[in-house]
Amino acid sequence: MATHSYMEAHKRKHKKSYLCQKAKLLYNAALFRIRQIFTGWDKDSRTDNEKEAFAEVTLLQQTYPSIKVKRVISYCHLEKLIRVTHNPQSLPLL
Repeated sequence: MATHSYMEAHKRKHKKSYLCQKAKLLYNAALFRIRQIFTGWDKDSRTDNEKEAFAEVTLLQQTYPSIKVKRVISYCHLEKLIRVTHNPQSLPLL
């Protein structure tokens, strides 16, 4: 009986660890996009990372024509952006 409760506790701990890792990946993916859009907004020549983020914004606006992204992207738009781009690190949590 003690082995059973140990195994259950181990499974719960593993699941929490897995979810924490996925949440961290989602946070990092979102923060990356926020930062790249903010820093690349008024630039004439963008870095490769900024170009990638703005390509994702273009895809978002093609998918949802009513969305107008501003220098500081809203969380609602950010969530749609991650869904539209099919980010493999982020989708399992959305």
